[in-house]
Amino acid sequence: MKKNIYTVITGDLISSKEVTDRASLQEKVRTVMSDINKEFNSYLVVPFNFTTGDEFQGLLSEIGVSFDLAQRWMRGLFPWRARLGVGVGELSTPVAETTSSMDGQCFHRAREAIEVAKKEKRYLFYNIGDFVLDTSINMIILLMEAIQKDWKEIHYRRYWLYKQLGTLKKVAIREGVSRQAVVKTLKVANYEVILEAEKSVRDLLVTFQSK
Repeated sequence: MKKNIYTVITGDLISSKEVTDRASLQEKVRTVMSDINKEFNSYLVVPFNFTTGDEFQGLLSEIGVSFDLAQRWMRGLFPWRARLGVGVGELSTPVAETTSSMDGQCFHRAREAIEVAKKEKRYLFYNIGDFVLDTSINMIILLMEAIQKDWKEIHYRRYWLYKQLGTLKKVAIREGVSRQAVVKTLKVANYEVILEAEKSVRDLLVTFQSK
């Protein structure tokens, strides 16, 4: 992908105004934001920061890591949720310390993406500017969200632990349960389908990035 092409991720907390303990929510977001800015530092041209209200935004040097970064936001904020819009394109202004003073195609596409996410009640939506690729990625994510809509906290927790630890046995030890109990939880969650879907999204993004 051309070096002058950037990726913007714009996020907005869902129903944040209805949260009674807004101080705790704000602290949670700031903690997750700080962790993400450190973990993905080598990919961030401009670190994540708040823009307006409960909206946050960051600028990436490449699109390949965008899906994992979006997943990191979702895992970090849970049980609170955010909608994320990802836009790819050129900049029309110089790189600045914060995205609020920048503009360009990537920002416009990210804005369009998050507006679609809000309208269609999606958690993650891409606007890369390639119709076939956008359709493919967003359809895979839609199917993933359809599977995950019935997930409970235990499904998310054990799925994320499995991705982190790598084996069902290690998850069972961490959870203090039998391996069979972990298998049962993850099978109900259709975790193998989700893993394959995530890999497909990453492969599509990396292929686009390498063009």
